[in-house]
Amino acid sequence: MSYPIELRDEDMMPFGAHNDKTMEEVPASYLLYMKGVLEQSKEKGKLSQDGIRVLRYIKENLDVLDKQAQEDNRKGWQKRSNP
Repeated sequence: MSYPIELRDEDMMPFGAHNDKTMEEVPASYLLYMKGVLEQSKEKGKLSQDGIRVLRYIKENLDVLDKQAQEDNRKGWQKRSNP
């Protein structure tokens, strides 16, 4: 199967807990977590082609993902504070 080199928002997450979602549907906090996991795999020389594509997507969208994760955390905090 042939994949485009770059992942786009509408492409499916190729692996992991959210592999049934498009990249834009995957929670930002999960992608930020995966960044650390994938970078460790890369350092060990064990990063798959899909891993490379996901890591590249995360790095290209890092500013947006950071902002979204902060907003999600703020909303979660408000929800817990105001039952």
